[in-house]
This record gives sequence, structure tokens and C-alpha cells, in this order.
Amino acid sequence: MKQIVEVLVLSEDGCNILNDEYSVSLVGAVGGLNLTEHGGESDIDLIKTAVTDWIGGHESMLNDNADEDTSLLLQMSSKEEREEGYTNKWFEVDSWSAEL
Repeated sequence: MKQIVEVLVLSEDGCNILNDEYSVSLVGAVGGLNLTEHGGESDIDLIKTAVTDWIGGHESMLNDNADEDTSLLLQMSSKEEREEGYTNKWFEVDSWSAEL
């Protein structure tokens, strides 16, 4: 089942979002989330990884405002790939909006 989540990423004035100085809040979800996962990563861990990857991929855009209040709303969905009896799962950002 495909999951869709919205997260709010906030970085306060004086904190550098590029140095992982931000908070992540789950503001909406469609589909259940696995909070713990035996032998793998929980959906929360996968969502945090997707946020970190997205910020790293948009470093040039965020760099100009890195030490100021930043608010990002990221909408992402789960992706899965099956290989030899295993399922690889991750989240990817599908859309975003920002207040920089």
C-alpha cells in the first residue's frame, strides 16, 4: 500500500538548516506508518532520511537563507522495490513549498 505523508521542516533564526539544525514534524499521513521495524528501518527513519536527502539535493537554494527562519512543507510518498524475496522501501519527496 502506498503511503503519502506531509512533513513540516522548521529551522529557526540563527540555526543552519544545512548543518542539520532543524526539526521535522509529521503533519499528515494517508496509510499506516510502521513506527518500529524489526530487521530494518521504521517508516519514521525512512522519512527522516528522505528529508535529509532532499535538503542535501537543494543545498544551493537553501544556502542563501541557511541561517534564517526556514519553513518547508514536503509531501512525499513511499516507494518499494522487490528483489529476491526482500522488499526495499524508501520515501521520495513529490512536491514541496517553502517560506525562506
